[in-house]
Amino acid sequence: DAWLTDPAPDRWRLVADAWWAAPRLFARSALAGAHALGPEGDLPAAADLRASVLGSATEAGAGTIIHPADLVASLRWQRPRLVTGPIGPAEVTAWTWREATWLGLVALDAVSTFAELAGRPDRPWPSDLRELFPAPVETIMIQADLTAVAAGPLSHGVAADLRLLADQESRGAAGVFRFSAGSLHRAYDRGWSAVDVHRW
Repeated sequence: DAWLTDPAPDRWRLVADAWWAAPRLFARSALAGAHALGPEGDLPAAADLRASVLGSATEAGAGTIIHPADLVASLRWQRPRLVTGPIGPAEVTAWTWREATWLGLVALDAVSTFAELAGRPDRPWPSDLRELFPAPVETIMIQADLTAVAAGPLSHGVAADLRLLADQESRGAAGVFRFSAGSLHRAYDRGWSAVDVHRW
């Protein structure tokens, strides 16, 4: 709950640092038939392998498009025993690259400048990177078709109220929410009155 109220850059960094040190390959848990918390994602050496893959990518410089085969070759050279293990370097590289994309450390097959911060909590934020996170908004535009449009990421309190009053139809930098009888009944069941809804 405290994390939800932190600024977006601080929330991202906490997640990125936790991912960097985690003894799991999360992309492996996202495969068909796997479970998010299942044992198939466990790998004690995951953090070390992750550092090897992204370390090689970061050395190439932010914005450099990196071919996956080059990363596989680098991982084979750095961790030769991995070749004989149950999980090969190609799989480890693909899964790590996919997870890094989820976090924005990689974009369009190129390492981003955010990769230099992951796993390094002592490194201060460059001001230009911190400013890339959109500022939260607290206003919405209600339209005639009973939808509400948020032109950016909503602050935590406003988002919690809006998700109680309406169903979210789209996510991303902006969001669209739809009011309906069913969604308003959620608020009434939580003790809101019609006056409270109109006032909000």
